[in-house]
Formats: sequence, structure tokens, C-alpha cells
Amino acid sequence: MKLGLKLLQERETTGSFWWPYMSNLPESEYFDVNPSRYSNDDYKLIVDGIEDIAARRYRQYKSDVNAYIRDKGTAVPYRGLTTEVWEKCIERSSSQKFKEKMVEEREEQTQQASSSSVAVNENDVVLKVLGERRGHRRAVGRVLRGTSRSHSSTTRLRDQHSTSESIQATNALKSKMETYMQQMNEFITLLTSNLQSVIPGIQLPTPPPPPPLSPTHEEELDSSRDEDYLSDL
Repeated sequence: MKLGLKLLQERETTGSFWWPYMSNLPESEYFDVNPSRYSNDDYKLIVDGIEDIAARRYRQYKSDVNAYIRDKGTAVPYRGLTTEVWEKCIERSSSQKFKEKMVEEREEQTQQASSSSVAVNENDVVLKVLGERRGHRRAVGRVLRGTSRSHSSTTRLRDQHSTSESIQATNALKSKMETYMQQMNEFITLLTSNLQSVIPGIQLPTPPPPPPLSPTHEEELDSSRDEDYLSDL
């Protein structure tokens, strides 16, 4: 059997013993397990198992050395390597094949990192930091946290419609009051004239003015603008 039993007989304290022996062990030092001590089936299992262990250790150690050279360079030898073996490692790492493999590994790592990263939504970042604002698409106003945009827009439209109806009702009432006051003035003038014909010099007191109406259209608009301004602060 090549190599396997020889490696198992070495002091298996660290993986550093495997790669130097396996890469430099002369062919004359290979020897086989004595098949007379085992049955055919056991012999095959032992040989295959030892070879499998040796191959795995060899691959792992090569991977560790490659990673060390890639990350640390070749100035300081890897632990457990002789000068001769380390020089061979440097020679191998300087080859075009090794460099191409390193480039491929870096490209794979970059692709994996880019594919696993989550795309950043700038709008979500702004909303998280500043909170949602009323009329956000127009970049004005503010909405309390937890209030959706659609709810905010619907509420604003409903408020505008209600304000418009209120202004129309106020204007209609104002017109009716002006007509009523004109009629009252005409009635008082006529009543005063009739009384003076009976009682000369009589003067009727001036009737008090009607109570003030609700705000005018312009005042409603000014009030609405003030509310929007205060809500933006």
C-alpha cells in the first residue's frame, strides 16, 4: 500500500506532518500492509480506509498552505514546513496555474458576496430615519408614524371637500343675512316715518348688528395654510 500506513505511524499531532511527507516521500519508502494478517475483505477495507484518510489530509493541508500564501504571502514559512518544502511551495505558488486558480477563487467569493447582499431601497431608508410624511410624494407635510400614505391622502381629500362645502354654506348664509338686514332697515325706516307722523320727534333705537358669521373663504384658506405650516415643523 502506498503511503497510508507510513503516515499513520508518524506522530499525528497536527496536520503539518502530512503534506511534507506525502509530497517528498521517496517511492522506495512505500510499503504494503501484510495481507497474511487479515482476511481479504478486512484487508481491502483497511487499505481503502487508510488511503482515503491520507488523501483527505493531503487535500486539506494543501488548501491550508494555499490559503496561508494567499493571505500572508511567502515571507514567513508556514508552520512545520522545512526550508526545502517551503521553497517548493513558493515555486508552486508562483506558477501561472496557481495564480489563475487564485483569481477564480476571488471571483467566486466576490460573486457570492454580491449575490447574498440585500439591495438597499433609498426610500425605505428615508422613511425609517425621518418617518412618513403627509403628502410625501410632494415632499411636504407630515403624517404620524403608523399612518399609511393612502389613509393620509384620503383624509386630506375629505378635509378639503368638507372645507369647500363649509365655505359655500357660509357664503350662502352671508347672502341671506345681507338681504334680511336690508329688508329690516327698510322696515325700520318706514316704521319711524309713520310714528313721527303721530308723535313728532320720536326716534327709534338702532337695532344691534347681527352676530359675526363663520370665517370667510379667504380666512379659511389662511387658516388651512397655517395648519399645514405648523404640521411641517
